[in-house]
Amino acid sequence: MSYYRLWSDKIKQRREEMSRTMEMIHEGIDGVLDEVRFEHLVERINTKPVKEYHGTKVAAVDGGEGAKELAGSMIYLIRASGFCSEIGKEGSFMRDLDLGAVQNGRQATAKVQFMRMMLETRTARKAATEYKPEYLLIDGSLLVNVEIDPINTDEYKRYLNELRLMFAACEKNGVQLVGVSEDSSSRGLIGTFMEKEGLSGRSINVMKAINDTALMQFHVYKKLYDNKKLSICTKWFIPSSNRSREWIKEHTGIDYYFPTVYFMPTKFGRPMRVDFPVKDLKSGVSDKAKEITEFLSAISQNPAYDYPFPLYMAHQDAEMPAELTEKTSMLMEKNVFSGWLEEYMSMYGRKRRDSRPKGLG
Repeated sequence: MSYYRLWSDKIKQRREEMSRTMEMIHEGIDGVLDEVRFEHLVERINTKPVKEYHGTKVAAVDGGEGAKELAGSMIYLIRASGFCSEIGKEGSFMRDLDLGAVQNGRQATAKVQFMRMMLETRTARKAATEYKPEYLLIDGSLLVNVEIDPINTDEYKRYLNELRLMFAACEKNGVQLVGVSEDSSSRGLIGTFMEKEGLSGRSINVMKAINDTALMQFHVYKKLYDNKKLSICTKWFIPSSNRSREWIKEHTGIDYYFPTVYFMPTKFGRPMRVDFPVKDLKSGVSDKAKEITEFLSAISQNPAYDYPFPLYMAHQDAEMPAELTEKTSMLMEKNVFSGWLEEYMSMYGRKRRDSRPKGLG
């Protein structure tokens, strides 16, 4: 019997059971939303027409990576893309690329990730220094980037140095730095919410089973379903974290708070986690959060992606094709094993899957 037939039979057997389980879970979440006042943390965004931001300079940065193991080493290929434009006009790209090899091992993947983040951060600093945009959008949470677990490698140290230089460049040039992440796992909003509300034991268990994105989506579908043109965000909060501001300052030299909001540009768009750096929380944070979310909402209204357009462009440009990583690895293989013809063909030229019978499964 083929795997497809096994899958089909199992779906028929388990469909009703799976549906009942999911309905019970959703009923539990509905019950929590009925019990508590989550809406007091949510605000509607006054989404302005994007033409009101024409002439606003914005830059967005993202990166991509590819890696392949090769005879005790890891060949890596990374690139970073910065899309710079004035709203309403065509933009241009700032690009950078790096490739090399590191010794394979427990820290190899982390080293490659730090090198990618270093390249992205360097590109962001270049955009802040040379293009001087009003907004610099970084793919990913700024807080997550600064409180990442340290490892004792040169790559981590160089990344921290680039991170400090980027923050300094933004501050010097009056650039508003903003982290934007399509977050699917964080629970900082839920943690903050649970601290403010007295929940029953059952509600606490339900809240522990979902993440911030799911909470936002359920709230929209349950409470705001009648409004098709909808842009909302949460009030700003400081996520509960294992790292204090003092820890971040001591270990990274970066001394900021990172107020955070969750933001949905459209009813059917995925919630995004947005954070930005401030020196203190005494005044002006709510106004700054409002300014940022209104801007992001205006440039995220295209129904094709429901995402800030400059970041969409940077992401598309930075994506690393698997074929390019494969070609880089093949060139290195030929160079390293040029005198090992038989051994090379045995190790890398013939793969077991090439001789595998077709049509199994």
